[in-house]
Amino acid sequence: MKRIILTLSFVLILVITIAPASAKVITPDQSKLPVPLGFCVRATLPIGDMNFVDSLFGSSIWVTALSYVVWINGDAQGDTFELTLFINTDVAFDVASYDSGGSPYVFFNGLNADMSEFNGANIQVVDGQYCSIQAYKDNAALAQTYMVPNKGYDVYQIFQIDGRSQGILSFTVTIDDIMNAKAGDVLGKNEAGNIYFTYLGGGTCAVTYPYPDGKTNTKSFTCWK
Repeated sequence: MKRIILTLSFVLILVITIAPASAKVITPDQSKLPVPLGFCVRATLPIGDMNFVDSLFGSSIWVTALSYVVWINGDAQGDTFELTLFINTDVAFDVASYDSGGSPYVFFNGLNADMSEFNGANIQVVDGQYCSIQAYKDNAALAQTYMVPNKGYDVYQIFQIDGRSQGILSFTVTIDDIMNAKAGDVLGKNEAGNIYFTYLGGGTCAVTYPYPDGKTNTKSFTCWK
């Protein structure tokens, strides 16, 4: 049996920041990284005979739909689908795997960490290190940077493999690296030296990276509270 695993950074910036004390929440006070209040959630479902898995994301307050995602629409019956993603405290979502004999289904409400699971599906809150949040957006870049709560920043180099873009971990900048840095310190770089992570000071970092045409760009972002 195969396991289909998706690990995603999914951050919706909304307004409510209430979370129950009983749930494990990664907060800026705990990590010193600029982590939104929320939960790292893992859902696991058997894929049913309809070969279709989808999700609906909405507001945890009004249960108003915000987005709809189709994860699988194809021949995967008998496999296991696993999804790990970061959910803000004001977001609710479900994941459904359709089966004529009873569809596996999970629901998670970030406002009160309410979880429901049916027909062999499972959902749980896991440690924040298993989630990642994109530090900047530049789809054309040959490097992407993700904040990992309780860890730091993972910088991935983008390669074309069999005609498809694939990210391979190039280097990691840890929380301790940033905490002990001085303005102007380069905290990490790739072997070629054309992708590097710099602490600018004042809680701001920057990543410099190339484009496919050889040009370079630099993106700065808040990296430390």
